[in-house]
Amino acid sequence: MKVLIATPSYDGKRYCFSQYVQSLNAIDYLVENVKFLMVDNTILKGNPYDKISIKFDSEIIRLYGKSRQLNSREVLAYCYSVIFCYAEAYNFDYLLILEADVLLPSNGLSRLIETARTHSGLIAPVSFRANGEHLQIYHDDMTLWKTKGSDGLYRITRTPYKIDEITEPIFRIGSATFSCVLIPFDYVKILKSVWYSNHYNHPDGFFYQRAKDLGIPVWCNSAVRCKHLQRSFAGNVIW
Repeated sequence: MKVLIATPSYDGKRYCFSQYVQSLNAIDYLVENVKFLMVDNTILKGNPYDKISIKFDSEIIRLYGKSRQLNSREVLAYCYSVIFCYAEAYNFDYLLILEADVLLPSNGLSRLIETARTHSGLIAPVSFRANGEHLQIYHDDMTLWKTKGSDGLYRITRTPYKIDEITEPIFRIGSATFSCVLIPFDYVKILKSVWYSNHYNHPDGFFYQRAKDLGIPVWCNSAVRCKHLQRSFAGNVIW
């Protein structure tokens, strides 16, 4: 059972890099069955990653631009496109998107895979932002194009679960984020990362909307709980 753990990243995530590496090395899964991929989009004048000291086989792909000013959504759309293509090209059984500021418990990968074997669909854990107040799993009420900001860009609207709403170990949800989600190979092939220039949000919303349109369910294993050490992206970068 081959698993690709993958994330986009850049030098701005170094504030939690050591914690992230520690959590990767604590994962309780067969080392020979896992590969780690980072798509590093650090800008040319930054401090790109040169190696990752983890117990799994690992690879860094660097994306560099020289002249365009891109926002974070556009850069992430490129990164996730590379990740999905890599997972499909190398025929992994599962793709675990685990963003570079998310800490997965040691048994998290095993439990998510166990859930995928009994529940067809996408499998997400419960992810908490650093303030502990926002669960990154959502009810089935997402809209992509209803709300438009003063900047002319549309926003996602969706209702996050509250902790006291979680009463089952495994239950169906409307959507999650790309902070942590397990994607079986059959869905890697048909769910691609997309992004629209007139939309403010990152590619995950469009990913889950496509899953819904295709009738692919999203499940949450509430026994797997991740900590998301999230900080805001810079608005624009020369990339």
